[in-house]
Amino acid sequence: AKIIRQVNRGNQQYRADDPRRVMRGLFVNESQCSPVFDSIASSAVGMLNEFEARHLSNLIYSFGLVERNPDIGGETLFNVFGKAAVKILHTFNSQGISNMLLAFV
Repeated sequence: AKIIRQVNRGNQQYRADDPRRVMRGLFVNESQCSPVFDSIASSAVGMLNEFEARHLSNLIYSFGLVERNPDIGGETLFNVFGKAAVKILHTFNSQGISNMLLAFV
């Protein structure tokens, strides 16, 4: 997600070995990136009860970085994932909480 966000920032030149150069070739625009994240979201919903705090916060943070919040069964991804996070909130450390908050900024 961080690489995709950096790639979407504009027409920057990258070294030949920079992974952002590869990502730019794969995801030229947001419309090409969206199906990948939609697929990840759909797959993750069925496993939310298995996620540890670290996994859930990183997933939410990733979607925030690419500013993607798709609908999942009539609710937004952040609402669905947020409800799962509330159930295990007592297991989050400060980094996990920070990651989730940054997703909304």
